[in-house]
Amino acid sequence: MENKANYALVGAFATLVVAGLLAFVYWFSNDRGAVARTPYNVVFTGAVTGLSAGTDVLFNGLRVGTVSHVGIDPEDPSRVIARIDVAADAPVMTDTRALLEVQGLTGAAHIQLLGGTAGAGRLEPAPGQDVATLTGEPSDFQAIMEGARDIVASADSTFQRLDRFLADNEGRVTATLENIESLSASLANFAGGAGEDSDVAASMSG
Repeated sequence: MENKANYALVGAFATLVVAGLLAFVYWFSNDRGAVARTPYNVVFTGAVTGLSAGTDVLFNGLRVGTVSHVGIDPEDPSRVIARIDVAADAPVMTDTRALLEVQGLTGAAHIQLLGGTAGAGRLEPAPGQDVATLTGEPSDFQAIMEGARDIVASADSTFQRLDRFLADNEGRVTATLENIESLSASLANFAGGAGEDSDVAASMSG
């Protein structure tokens, strides 16, 4: 009888703990959902490696929202449009910058909103549009990495052209080297045969 009572107490306690956790999760989710948010489109040109739905959006380093969708612009395949949902009280101005920042070697990315001046006014949707648009920029680190990749690609292209040139002219290059070697040997023999006191030998040694 006593064991049954203990089991009942343990079961009741476990039920209360689970109910408490569920109530906390509901409260936390509801509290986050109560924050008013404003959607924006951020348009990037080129690759957006590491950017995906759920990526954080920061404003001057503070988390203010998330990326809800990333997709290729149907009107221009070279562009990528990221839809972000940002806290409505975030001061996104017409001169606010949107940077795609990559976390070093991990490859994880986030969108960083920087600055803006109060006098510029808040960013509003253009006439006929429901969502305001920001022009995305690569971060300094990403720009350096892109530049390094361009340099490597250029160097590789140069080496390939040089390799093709040497392959196409292998016979001529070999003949030229043989001619140079033969000419050098002839000059050495000529200088040796002329004698040490000759003008040629003097000029060769001098």
